[in-house]
Amino acid sequence: MNRLQHSASATQRAMQISDYRLFVFVEGQSDSFFYGNICEDLCSERLKYHIYCANKTPFCEEWGEQKKLSGKSGVLELYSCFKTNGLLLFEFQGNKKASVFFLDKDIDDLLNKKINSEHVIYTEYYDIENHIFVNGNVIKGAASAMNMDIQEVRGIIPNVHEWTIKVATQWKSYVEFCFFAIKAHKVVANCRYGEHQLPKQFDFVGEPDILSDDIDRDIYHQCIQSLDNLYQQNKHNMVFKGKWYADLLDRDLGGKGKHKELLIAIAATLNFNEEWANYFKHPLRKLLRQVDYPENIVS
Repeated sequence: MNRLQHSASATQRAMQISDYRLFVFVEGQSDSFFYGNICEDLCSERLKYHIYCANKTPFCEEWGEQKKLSGKSGVLELYSCFKTNGLLLFEFQGNKKASVFFLDKDIDDLLNKKINSEHVIYTEYYDIENHIFVNGNVIKGAASAMNMDIQEVRGIIPNVHEWTIKVATQWKSYVEFCFFAIKAHKVVANCRYGEHQLPKQFDFVGEPDILSDDIDRDIYHQCIQSLDNLYQQNKHNMVFKGKWYADLLDRDLGGKGKHKELLIAIAATLNFNEEWANYFKHPLRKLLRQVDYPENIVS
């Protein structure tokens, strides 16, 4: 399918004449509900916003040329293009407009790859799904998604926080290999952060066979030390992929292949007026104050 493409000047013109004052870019369609609630809580009728998914945006890196964008890499390309062309924050006919880019942190902090910009807001944890499991009503959402009684779910998962610690610890070796694979630019026993589901079983213990020299071993043990420090502080959500929780929860509740339904149902229980949401609202509110008067920004 051909997507609408704009040159830099045409894109700027489209943004200028648009009713939107805030242009929001997210990695995928499933992020729209989450970040839409964050924006909805801050933006008044005067301060309209619109959310664009990376794979459905009319903007692209190579202005005027067809280029497919998707996921995090697509959002990063858009950020780079907007920065180059002065579209992060601009004024037209007395109206200021801004762009904001929401990204999963992944392990960018451990790789020193995070972008330092008021227009880029990362998740606090590995990805948005971690926030859903930490702050949503997992028991209620799981009961809805799996067509189970709440008491039945609670009987299997009596304490969600302790359950996340347990499964993250059980799969810690897998996380270590995923981390090492990225740091060393190698493939390790099909351990990939990019996988949305975990393998059915994982029995590797100790150093992977791929460690062919002292440099690899040093990197591997650095990875272990970094993860050990985080796990000891119960900060496993910084490195354990949130999407994996949905896969493991589905397995514990009968293995019906409903990991996607679980995420949707649990996300629907989130209360965006609670304190946790301020992690996202504070930087967005700060950006919006450059766009409009404080009284037009919902406090």
